[in-house]
Amino acid sequence: MAERSMTHPMAKVIVFAIVVAILGPSCGLYCEEKSNATKSAAEEIRKGDVLYNQGRLWDSLTHYKEALLIEPSADLYYKVGMIYKNQNMALGEEFFLQAIRLNEEHAPAYKALGEMYLAWGDAGLASEAFCKAQQLFAKGGNLAEAALCKNCEESITYFIAGMNLQNNGNPQQALYHYGLAAEATSFKSPQVLYRMGTAFS
Repeated sequence: MAERSMTHPMAKVIVFAIVVAILGPSCGLYCEEKSNATKSAAEEIRKGDVLYNQGRLWDSLTHYKEALLIEPSADLYYKVGMIYKNQNMALGEEFFLQAIRLNEEHAPAYKALGEMYLAWGDAGLASEAFCKAQQLFAKGGNLAEAALCKNCEESITYFIAGMNLQNNGNPQQALYHYGLAAEATSFKSPQVLYRMGTAFS
């Protein structure tokens, strides 16, 4: 009985040692590789941010995409989407949607989608995106952005009315509605400014 009580703990120690020997090195290697990947992605993002702040958007895109290959994230997809937003809207939309797939509560991606859908003249999708962004910003405590998105949602009817009037050959009335849209959002939306410019011309 005494002999058995001594061998049982020893057996446990031996089994534990074998498990550590098998799993330990591979686990350590995996953790080290993951840590290195995170550092590499962070370095690519840092380089991309520097170039982005210098206005070198397409150069920053190279580093952001490299970081995406290493370690995808919602924020990275959003950054890439913002670069494509005013150059290739279809690609911009896809990157924003991918950001939302990874993080369903990514408020900036919803806001960016709302601005794009507004530029496309899709009032329904724009309103839906701004409403979602407003809820998420409010939930996160960013009340200023929440209020802005709410105002954007309210301005959609003015903006769409202005587009319809302009397309029907009534630029003066279109300008009036674009002005109401700009007042409602309390900021100079690029889409509103662009449309106002074309109406003036």
